[in-house]
Amino acid sequence: MDDDPKTSLNIIRNENLGQIEVIDASNIKHRVSRHFHNILCISLIRQGFRKIHSQRLNEIVGPGQMILVPPGESHSCMSVDTQRYSYLVFCINPTYIENMLSDMQWNKLDFTISVYEEEYLYVPFIRLFDAIQKRIDPMESECIFIEALSTLLYKLKSTHKTTDIPKIGERNRAVREIKNYLSEHYLDNVTSAELSNITGLSSFYLNRIFSKEVGIPPHEYLNSIRIKLAKSKIIQGMPLKQVGLEVGYYDQSHFHRWFTKIMGITPGQYASYIHK
Repeated sequence: MDDDPKTSLNIIRNENLGQIEVIDASNIKHRVSRHFHNILCISLIRQGFRKIHSQRLNEIVGPGQMILVPPGESHSCMSVDTQRYSYLVFCINPTYIENMLSDMQWNKLDFTISVYEEEYLYVPFIRLFDAIQKRIDPMESECIFIEALSTLLYKLKSTHKTTDIPKIGERNRAVREIKNYLSEHYLDNVTSAELSNITGLSSFYLNRIFSKEVGIPPHEYLNSIRIKLAKSKIIQGMPLKQVGLEVGYYDQSHFHRWFTKIMGITPGQYASYIHK
């Protein structure tokens, strides 16, 4: 084991998710005196331990745990002396949270500084970090972000009243419009904002409705269309590098990843089976 682990601090932004910034830190051992943020901070401890103190909380937090720090709540924090220490901090514009709550037609949630250890809350944010790092297509990263944040919001909700999702007729119309649009625009980098404009519904409702009716979110449906077309082009003998471009993948790694995810084998393996 290294006596002096390497320190690193990276601030990661994604142009498709302008409302979020991620801090990726390793082995930076420091004490931060009492302060507050104007943003919502969600910290995930990956290695080591961190002590956090506020009027409401005094706790040591370890790997697999999440710290939620709302805007305006003063607190102090420090790393606990361990050999290795790493964490992620998701910094989210509170206006985005307010808009999301409005879309969900919830009353304002009273965010308080809290620690969570549930895996189902932690894992979606790890997926979000991976998506931001890999710069996957815009709609997929937006869907992952909405999934992570909405899961947390549902956890925070206590007695706040919610309203039903749109009526069946409106849901069917929205799903049909999304399917048609994705079928016609599979070559484009479609965003959740585009689908919202088409249907007149929020991104949150769109993902929820579409997933409920179709069984998969819009970005997976789009990739299913692309891979179905890719299969037919491979059967026709088109070179694999050209296939990806022809069906909307301008990054070969994305084409390879989605083909393998949907088909269970790589494009090359599929081609070799077809052309034996």
